[in-house]
Amino acid sequence: MLRARPSRLRTWGLALGAAGSCMALVLASAGSLGTSACASKATGGGTGTMNPAGPPIVIGASIDQSGGLKGNAPAMKAGILVAVQQVNALGGILGREVTVATQDDKDVPATALTVAKSLQGLGVGGLLGPIGSGEVSDVLPFIQTSKLVEVSSTATSTELSGACKPAKDTTCPTGSSYASGASYFFRTVPSDAYQAIAVGIFAQRGPNPDAGMGGCKKMDVVHNDDSYGDPLAAAIESYFTSKGGVVPADGDFPVSSMAASDYLAQVGKVFNDLPDCLVLAVYPLVAATFMENLSTQLAGDTRPANWNKSFFVIGTDGTYDPSLITDGLENMSDPSGPSYVNGTQGPPMYGTVAQTNDTGRSQYNELVSLYVANDQLATAAALDPYMSNQYDATILLLLAMQAAGTATDGSKIQHSMFNVSRGKTSSALPFGPLDLATALSTLATGGDINYQGASGDVDFTDYGDVIADFLVWEVKGQGFVNNTVILSSDLMAAP
Repeated sequence: MLRARPSRLRTWGLALGAAGSCMALVLASAGSLGTSACASKATGGGTGTMNPAGPPIVIGASIDQSGGLKGNAPAMKAGILVAVQQVNALGGILGREVTVATQDDKDVPATALTVAKSLQGLGVGGLLGPIGSGEVSDVLPFIQTSKLVEVSSTATSTELSGACKPAKDTTCPTGSSYASGASYFFRTVPSDAYQAIAVGIFAQRGPNPDAGMGGCKKMDVVHNDDSYGDPLAAAIESYFTSKGGVVPADGDFPVSSMAASDYLAQVGKVFNDLPDCLVLAVYPLVAATFMENLSTQLAGDTRPANWNKSFFVIGTDGTYDPSLITDGLENMSDPSGPSYVNGTQGPPMYGTVAQTNDTGRSQYNELVSLYVANDQLATAAALDPYMSNQYDATILLLLAMQAAGTATDGSKIQHSMFNVSRGKTSSALPFGPLDLATALSTLATGGDINYQGASGDVDFTDYGDVIADFLVWEVKGQGFVNNTVILSSDLMAAP
C-alpha cells in the first residue's frame, strides 16, 4: 500500500558558515583538523570533559566537492559537523576529542581510492563516504585488506551488499557470515534492490490515477553504465516485467555517467518505442540534458499522434539533487523561468529516494533540534535528504569505537558496528540522537544499546545494509515536493 503524505516543498543549499569559520576549516579542507573550537548551543548535554593528554581520534571523510555529485556535499559536511560537535560536547569518544580529515574525491573512482589511501595514511579510525556507488566499489578492496571500517550514507548499488568480492579482493573469505568479520563496508541508506521495487510499484500505479493519469504498462530505461546504474536498471526491469509490464528489447539505454552534449539518438529510440513512462537512473546533469532533448522534440510536434498523453518520467535517488533543478532550467540566468524538469517545458518528472527526513519520526525531529541549535548551520528547512543518513553514519562509527574500546583496531570496530546498530541481544536499550550521553555511558560500562537513528532504525543486516520506506518525489516550480511514500513492508513483501 502507498501512504500519502502532504506535499512539502523541499529547499536546498545548506549555509556552511562565513568564510574562515570553523565549519569551513574543519570540513572543507584536506587534512586533519579539530572541531572543538566550534561551540554549539545545544549538543545533547554533557560536561565536555575530554582527556587533554590523549591524542585526538581522527575519522576520515571522502566527499565529492567538485565533481558530478557535489550538490550533496553541503549535507554530507553538515551531518558530520553536527555529530562530531555533539560527541565532543559530551566528552568525546574514549575520553578523547574527535576531529575530521576531509578530502575531495571529485566523484572519480580512481581519485576516491587515492583519497582512501591518503586518509588511511593519516591514521583515521574509520572512513565516511564516498558519495557515489562507483567510487565505493573501487575503494572496497583497499578497505577490506586494510580492515578500515567504511560507512556510506548515499551509495545504493546492489553490488555493494556483501561487498567483499573475491573477484576484486582475493583475501575475501568465502562462505562466511559478513557479521563475523568479512565485510568492513556499511551503509545507512537502503540498497537499490528496494529502490527498484519502489520504482516498479509507482510506475504501475501511476502518479495520479484519480485524475485520469493511469499507470505505466510499457517502460523505457536510461541508466548509468556503471556499478550504480547497470544493476539498478536490471532490477527495475526484472520487477516491472514480473508484474506484467513490458520493457522493449531496445528500451534499455546505458549511457556514461558523465553528461554528453546531447541524447538525441536515445530520444529518437524512445519515440520509436512509445512507452508509457521513462526511467532515468542517472545523475543530475545527464537527466537534465536528456529532459531538455526530450522536451524540445515534443515541443516540435514530433510526438506520434497515438502516444499516451499521460506519459511521465521517473528519476531515482541519483537525480534527487539540487543541481537537477538548476541544470534543468531553460535559461540558467533565470531561476524562476521555464524548466525542462518541472513539467513547464515537457513531461512531468517524478522519482524515488529513501525516506530519511520523516517529520513523523521522533528521532528525526531530535536531529532537527540539534541542527537548528548549531551556530554554524542554517534553519531546519534546509536539511537535505541525506544529511540525516550522514549524521547516523558518523554517530554509529563513533559509538562502535566506544563499544570496541579502541579507535584503531578495525576488526573490533567492525564487530561493534553490528552490535550498536541493532543490539547484541533483544533486550538492548534503545537510544536516539538526544540520548547520546546515556548511550555513551552505557557502552563505557559494557552495556548493550540499540541506536535508533534520525534517518531510520539503521539496524544493520549481516551484509551491512539497512531497510527503509521510500519517498516518491515530484519536481514542481523550483524545488521538489513529496508525492507519496512506499512502505518498507510493501518492499520486503515483493518477490
